[in-house]
Amino acid sequence: MQTRSKSGISMPKHIFSLATGSFKSEPSSFKEVVSDPKSKAAMTDEFDALICKETWELVPLTNAQNIGFLG
Repeated sequence: MQTRSKSGISMPKHIFSLATGSFKSEPSSFKEVVSDPKSKAAMTDEFDALICKETWELVPLTNAQNIGFLG
């Protein structure tokens, strides 16, 4: 079966904003997200909730791990 994904056809995701009543394209990079104060605040709230509920913990990076770079 031939799908859009197999054919290399993709469409950008759109997010509907209740505040403005309009659609906004999904951010394409981390840099774009952190430049938006509302998105940055949402990420901070999510991070704080994860820490508060102790659902994960930060561990040191080992030499065998390659995390790459955000550009």
